[in-house]
Amino acid sequence: MSQEKLRKLHLIYGIVLSCIIIVTGICFIVSCVQIYNSGMRPFTRESIYTHFISIVVPVILCIVGIIGGMVLSLFPLEKQKIKGIIDTGVILNKMSRKIDISKCDSDTQEKIQKERKLRLFTNIFCIDALVVCIVISLIYALNKNNFPAVSINSEMVDAMLFILPCIIVGLGAIYATVLICNSSYSRELALVKKSLSTAKRESLGDGAQDVPNNRGNERFLLGARLTLFVIAVTFIIIGIFNGGMADVLYKAINICTECIGLG
Repeated sequence: MSQEKLRKLHLIYGIVLSCIIIVTGICFIVSCVQIYNSGMRPFTRESIYTHFISIVVPVILCIVGIIGGMVLSLFPLEKQKIKGIIDTGVILNKMSRKIDISKCDSDTQEKIQKERKLRLFTNIFCIDALVVCIVISLIYALNKNNFPAVSINSEMVDAMLFILPCIIVGLGAIYATVLICNSSYSRELALVKKSLSTAKRESLGDGAQDVPNNRGNERFLLGARLTLFVIAVTFIIIGIFNGGMADVLYKAINICTECIGLG
């Protein structure tokens, strides 16, 4: 069996088994509630047998499904490489540092500014929507008249019916903002990449002149590092021969044994 067919089989079997387990759990809960409401001493052997015999089919299907899942696990899927999540905003910020937007052509600058204004207005709208939803929910939740403690269940249901639309609106605003901003990031990223490629083509003639200067800077840094390394080694050797290392070791021993009190 190919991996594609085996993957589909795993998926379909997992969905079917999940549905069977959920149905079996609901049947158990309903049976327990019925047994509890059946009399003063509800949990007798006869009542349990009477109620649970009616759900024996889903229970058997659940057991068979679990056994089948164990058998299906003998045909595992090949491990797939986990694809990393690409954050377009982070990539755009990194690439924007490599180019001066003010040096781009006017059309590109106008499009980039348009995308940035779109993200700004979208974020402001999202924040305003969240603030409005939170304020409306708090006004209802902090109003004592909405919770007279007469019927707690009905009061909580009314609260959920009032606050739930606010939650849905807030989540919808966040989701829409993420979609719009990601789309805007992608469009601006394409503009920045195009500007970078244009700038590289224009700077091809100047690249040969910049190479000697870069090599000179690298040689200067290498010479400075070697000089500092030689000076450091020289002073270490001088300190060893003039007794400085012994003085430092002696002071360290005194600090550990006298001052700190390790001795």
